[in-house]
Amino acid sequence: MTASFYQGKVKHDDRMLLMLSTLNGLFAMTVLFAWTLIAMFVAEPVSWATWHPMSAASRPEVYDYPFVMLWAMPIAGMSISWAAQKIGNRQLAHFILCVPLLVLGLMVGWYHFAPVAWR
Repeated sequence: MTASFYQGKVKHDDRMLLMLSTLNGLFAMTVLFAWTLIAMFVAEPVSWATWHPMSAASRPEVYDYPFVMLWAMPIAGMSISWAAQKIGNRQLAHFILCVPLLVLGLMVGWYHFAPVAWR
């Protein structure tokens, strides 16, 4: 007698899903545990993107409005992606894991690397 957790289904070894989930988790944990270092780099881009006037000099907290999305979006993405994977929709799981990374990457990248006239 054997026990199978997959109930006859084929187990998909999805390294991309694991990598995206790990990347989201590492980003969220870095924001939570190294907030003072992260705040210096992302305070102005986040306040610019959300139209919430604030700077690194104003000592933003990790639970303040625009900055809560730095760790809440990746954690929510991981949770929703897990649920999408459990219902069998792997494409949705991949998309949901890419959204927080793309939004945060575009926000910081646009602020730091785009010409000032484009802001």
